Amino acid sequence: MKRIFLGISSCLYEDGEHLPLLKGTIADGRDIEKALLNSSFGDYDTVLSRLLVSPSLSEMREAIKEILFKKDKIDCFTLYFAGHGISHMGTYY
Repeated sequence: MKRIFLGISSCLYEDGEHLPLLKGTIADGRDIEKALLNSSFGDYDTVLSRLLVSPSLSEMREAIKEILFKKDKIDCFTLYFAGHGISHMGTYY
C-alpha cells in the first residue's frame, strides 16, 4: 500500500500585526510527520512524503504536482495543515 503525506506548517504571514508568528505550527507539523513516517505506526512513503514550512503558492503547487501526478497509484493521501485560518466574505481560508 502506497501512503503519501503532505504537511503544511504555516507560521509566517504577510500581515504580522494581525496574524503573529506561530512557532507551534512547525513543531506540530514535525510531530505528525514523524508519526506518519514511522514504519511501525503510519508507514508512509519517506521519499515522496514531505512537510512544507510556510511555503509559497508555487512551492505548494510543485509539491502537489510531484506527489500526486508523477508517481504510481496512491492508496492513501493525507493532507495536514497547521496554521491560522481566516473567514473572509463568507468563505473560510
